Amino acid sequence: MLYYYTLIRGGREMINNPSRKNVYIISFIAVAVFLLWNPLQAPCQEKGTLLPKQLVKAIISEVSGEIPLEHIRCISQFHRLQASQGYHQAAEYVSQMANAYGLEDVHIESFPADGETYYYMYKSSPGWDAKKGELWLVEPEQERITSFAETPVSLCPNSSSSDVTGELVWVGAGVSEMDYRGKDVRGKIVLASGSAGAVHREAVFNRGALGVVSCYVQRPFDDPDMVNTGSLRPYQQEGKRATFGFAISHRKGTELKERLQRGERLVVRAIVEAELHPAHYEVVVATIPGTDPDAEEILFTAHLCHYKPGSVDNASGSASLLEVARTIKSLLQKGKIPPLRRTIRFLWVPEMSGSIAYAARNPEVTRKAICGINMDMVGQYLNDNNSTYFLHQTPHSIPHYVNDVAADFMEYVGWGNTETLTPRLRYHVPILSPSGSRDAFRYKIDEYVGGSDQWIFNDGLIGVPTVFFLVWPDTYYHTSKDSPDKCDPTTLRRGSFIATATALYVAGAGADDAVELGGTVYSRGLSRIATEMDRALNYVNRSEKKLLQSAYKEARNIIIQSYLRERRALSSVKQLARGDEGAEDYLDSLTDSLAEREKVTLRQLESHYHLLCQRRGVAPQEPMLSKKEKAAGKVVPVRNEELKGPLRLSYLVEKLNDPTLMRRLKIANRDSRLLYEILNFIDGKRTLLDIRQAVSAEYQPVPLEELEEFLQALARAGVIQMK
Repeated sequence: MLYYYTLIRGGREMINNPSRKNVYIISFIAVAVFLLWNPLQAPCQEKGTLLPKQLVKAIISEVSGEIPLEHIRCISQFHRLQASQGYHQAAEYVSQMANAYGLEDVHIESFPADGETYYYMYKSSPGWDAKKGELWLVEPEQERITSFAETPVSLCPNSSSSDVTGELVWVGAGVSEMDYRGKDVRGKIVLASGSAGAVHREAVFNRGALGVVSCYVQRPFDDPDMVNTGSLRPYQQEGKRATFGFAISHRKGTELKERLQRGERLVVRAIVEAELHPAHYEVVVATIPGTDPDAEEILFTAHLCHYKPGSVDNASGSASLLEVARTIKSLLQKGKIPPLRRTIRFLWVPEMSGSIAYAARNPEVTRKAICGINMDMVGQYLNDNNSTYFLHQTPHSIPHYVNDVAADFMEYVGWGNTETLTPRLRYHVPILSPSGSRDAFRYKIDEYVGGSDQWIFNDGLIGVPTVFFLVWPDTYYHTSKDSPDKCDPTTLRRGSFIATATALYVAGAGADDAVELGGTVYSRGLSRIATEMDRALNYVNRSEKKLLQSAYKEARNIIIQSYLRERRALSSVKQLARGDEGAEDYLDSLTDSLAEREKVTLRQLESHYHLLCQRRGVAPQEPMLSKKEKAAGKVVPVRNEELKGPLRLSYLVEKLNDPTLMRRLKIANRDSRLLYEILNFIDGKRTLLDIRQAVSAEYQPVPLEELEEFLQALARAGVIQMK
């Protein structure tokens, strides 16, 4: 637009400068032609997807954002801590809605949660329910500071029944020895800015305080009146039982702190009625059956648990699963889509614990699952929170075509709901909701992260390739203000569309689809390899002169591992082409093509390395295995099949009776996903060197010694064997 303005302004200047007349005449003609033929006036060419256009339109027409918002309003009424009465009420609600939508095999599975039962490496936690929790200021005046009835997150889970009065003492963060220097907190109640659990450990278990009041808030200046959740460990060393903890807002904490710092003596009374008891984790299960009982299944998950109100986290994910199920069932009933070939299974779980318990009891389900979709925190307003809608893909240890299927539909929503200058000044295919925002769809297709139930299912022994949908950041994450009004029906509708389309494609895909999908996975794989090539080149370009040779060795490994990953992703497409010789041959040809391209890419990297060596005065050396690497290439770790699921570090510490283990293991101080992927890459075939190369390419170079130290600890705990 600045260009147009400049030309117009220049026309006026032309009157006073005849020598420029011809130039401006030409410019005005160009502008006139541009405006006449401007693509702003022309219809755009619609972006295609893996599904037929008419089916995409049918899904968009059916899927709603208002309906899941209503579910969020209902679910958020319950204080849904794991293995609690509030969770049970929420599970009953979801079960009733699943039945109302016509889903099949709807039931609630129960799993002991008693603090003693193990699910693989996961020790269950007992249930906890509260009836009352009040914190009062009693001297010098009487004032209710907070209460469980008004603000359920204010009473820390696992607090014990109490009725105690004590002097309030400010201890700063309250999480280290330095915070307590010169302060006697025995028999008193501490006020701290640290998280309640860490403060309770230091103040109560280590120093004899009566209990804790925490004013910790992750984003205190965004809203000083919100209260952050906190949790206590029910037991500490020697079986000591937790006392109590309260959480208050940053504003209230600051007010109390300032009064104490002025020298006032404040006395508070804590009243708690709560019970820690043996209970059950509950998983709501429902299916939309496919026509082929022997075919694989698609597995949907969302965690139903969390504090009241817990609307974005994670009533939004649970409500979205209901909406995906309703949409698919409605499309089937209306004849808008053909019957599904594969069954779609829905699980509403207590986060992590419900997933690992379900996988432990139902190994036949996870064996049959072809892929999974996990939805966690998928409802917030994008612009209000400066958020992005993320698709987190599977880790490198379990590459799968589901990554590219989900990406295909996410990109479609992004293309259709982002305003561009050309070809038109509006959304191409708007997916909006009547009471929702008109925010553009800001999204990112990103690498694997943990932190939710996909962490369980992507484990190497459980083996369900699971993508993860997440909107982040969230201003009100884990606070008292995570209420239904923070959820955007437009975001809910768009996310439900992406998940529905992804599931429908996989549920109906056959050999013909395998051919098309193979091309998609191949082309997208080349794009990922190009990114890895850029990373490899940067690795050698930015290395110091003395480290150039080792940098080249790591860069080569990045390229080799990227091609290996993409060949495995292509191999996953063969699941859809079984028995079709033509489709299988075509997929094999794409795999062979990748092998040829790998040779070319490695030669290009080699040429780049040799030129750098020449310019830096370094003698180039071909990568060679060291003695340690050769030895590592002969060692094959094997996982204990009885211990499926990701490694629980507390399990390792408990089995080895070594509380300081994690501080001593150097590798434990690196990216936490390293430990996850190390275990995943252990398949009884890969050598120690293979595993080192794989995780080093995925994250960062790992010294072989650190890997060996970690695996030796796993072997001593019985998690693996070394052969």
